[in-house]
Amino acid sequence: MKELKHLHPSARGCRARRCRGRLLLLGFAVLGACDEKSLPPEPDPREPALVFATFDIAAGKWGAGVARADGSQSRALPLPLENTGGDPPDIAIRQVRWSPDGGRIVYAASFTGNDNWYLVLTDVAGTFKRLLTHRGGYMEDAQWSPAGDRLLYHWGGFVGGRGGQVIQTAIVDTLGQARDFFIPDDGGLFEGERVHFGLLPWPDSSAPLPALYDASWAPDGIHLYVVGSIGRRAWDPELRAEEVELFLVSAATGEVIDRVTRNDVPEWSARISPDGTRVLVPIWPDTWAEHPAGGAFVMPLQGQAADLRVVLEPFSLLDLPAWSTDGAYLTFTRPIGEGGYPRIFSYHPATGTERVTAASGFWPHLYRRPQF
Repeated sequence: MKELKHLHPSARGCRARRCRGRLLLLGFAVLGACDEKSLPPEPDPREPALVFATFDIAAGKWGAGVARADGSQSRALPLPLENTGGDPPDIAIRQVRWSPDGGRIVYAASFTGNDNWYLVLTDVAGTFKRLLTHRGGYMEDAQWSPAGDRLLYHWGGFVGGRGGQVIQTAIVDTLGQARDFFIPDDGGLFEGERVHFGLLPWPDSSAPLPALYDASWAPDGIHLYVVGSIGRRAWDPELRAEEVELFLVSAATGEVIDRVTRNDVPEWSARISPDGTRVLVPIWPDTWAEHPAGGAFVMPLQGQAADLRVVLEPFSLLDLPAWSTDGAYLTFTRPIGEGGYPRIFSYHPATGTERVTAASGFWPHLYRRPQF
């Protein structure tokens, strides 16, 4: 039996990402080289493909930029950082994501540079700006629905003055009308087994607090793939890798529709490809006996451990990779060399080709216009 250690790496990842958000203010410099071999043709060079967060070291200001998929022709986006209604301006930006049609972006912004993160919608021309979420706690990891009309994201905040934090998944539309999405963790039965979607204890908490596992959109836009555990809760020291699975859940009601995976891979944080055929599974070091060094893997959605294809090993990502909108590529950031600054990479799963781009930034997202 393969036992998990340090049982919830996704929780540790949330905290680590928030810490990194502060550390990134130290700035960075990026150079890069391109490898055009074994890669599909690039999009029209007049159209940007990459979008990413930027930081101007001299001015001490965050922003966002776009570039071609190879990192060339990069330019800053004219983001309206000022907020209306007397609200403070955005001073930090991260996790910039293209809409499916490539005309809009959503990003996480902060007016304090710490845990107060909210989601902002704008277009690449900077002609409008809309705050989609409130400013309490933090909002991160926004994922566009396939139709581009809603966003799935994680939010967190303190609960009733108790120690620890709530992590929950919510849905907001592009008008900023939010509906908190909640799956009750009642240990309900599914196919004769008890399924748990929450109750994760934080290290500084005296008791388990509500926390929903990771979730991603299904290609139909009306369901979600949600990570759950079979038979044991996340904080159970006896929880095994084969008890962590993906479930198909209604985005409207939270009802469990089906169990999608049946394998011994710990899918703590899973990102589904846009066509719903593959899943990206980051595995943290020392959490699984099969791959103690960790790494980022791609496998068929209903695949087994033997189907894992290594994207990165050992695990050295600054944040979870993102699928391109057509599923042809993955993008991620990682440092180059010991003590090196992060650079944007693109990875082509079909050929196993990886390359570093010349674009500077963090949390990139690659848009590729679908071919019909």
